Amino acid sequence: MHLPAYIEDAEIEMNLRSMKVEILSPIKRRLYPGTTMADGTRYAKVILPDTMISSLHNQIPNRILYMYS
Repeated sequence: MHLPAYIEDAEIEMNLRSMKVEILSPIKRRLYPGTTMADGTRYAKVILPDTMISSLHNQIPNRILYMYS
């Protein structure tokens, strides 16, 4: 999604829900190894609507993916 690191998780959730994406897990932040410092990458487990195509799984309806921002 290429979002700035300072955007709140709630804004990302609102954006995904407005696109009819079902969010299955909380949004998590990737951390630098051995630290509690986030590198800006966030991910969540989601189900894409039938109208949205993922480049990885474009043949599977109701596919479950991990989305990264």
